[in-house]
Amino acid sequence: MSFDQLPYEIQFQYLLEAPVRAVLNYCETSTAANLICQTDQFWNAKALQDYGIPLSVFSEGTPKERYAMLVYQMDNNIGQFLFDLMHDGHFDILARLISEMGLLAIPRGHRAFDVLIAELLDEAADTGRYDLVKGLMDIYAPVFNTYLRTKPQLIYDFVRTAFFDAVLAGYTTIVDLLKPYYDPSRDTSDVLDSWIGKWQQQNNPVKLQLLFDAGVRF
Repeated sequence: MSFDQLPYEIQFQYLLEAPVRAVLNYCETSTAANLICQTDQFWNAKALQDYGIPLSVFSEGTPKERYAMLVYQMDNNIGQFLFDLMHDGHFDILARLISEMGLLAIPRGHRAFDVLIAELLDEAADTGRYDLVKGLMDIYAPVFNTYLRTKPQLIYDFVRTAFFDAVLAGYTTIVDLLKPYYDPSRDTSDVLDSWIGKWQQQNNPVKLQLLFDAGVRF
């Protein structure tokens, strides 16, 4: 029995579980498969089947085009995709991908991942997005709290720039959120002098008080 002679439900399920290259080939060579590939239902289901990610994370394009974008992001542009998920508030998906990618296993021994996590936090803090910082910290706090006792320098390295940027911009709620993970004693005097200089140039007593409250002495 050929593919086109199979019941629709079996055709649909077969394409759903097939690699995308095989799906595209079937869509070009089979009349029945082509009809399935024309439906939005199939590509929405395919995204969930292959990646567990709804196509609603993208705002433009047809479901088929969105699926193609998802494949590209996951295979070639995962760092930017994580940023996009964070900015759009998809923290449930972000948390799952971070876990599946092993980004919660500190230390990972993969410096690119370390940088990626720190950059996510830096971006959220630098733009004053408390909701984004809170969302990220909800994901990472359990891990941070565990390693704060055994590898405090590692955790400090993650939050340091985000904390400094929040102080510089005067985002007090973000400063309060990150303060438990900041330890000025782990910075060299040169680093602290550089940042203190920036804050003092602003001549803003509120921001300097934020530093003082965090334990920085100058």
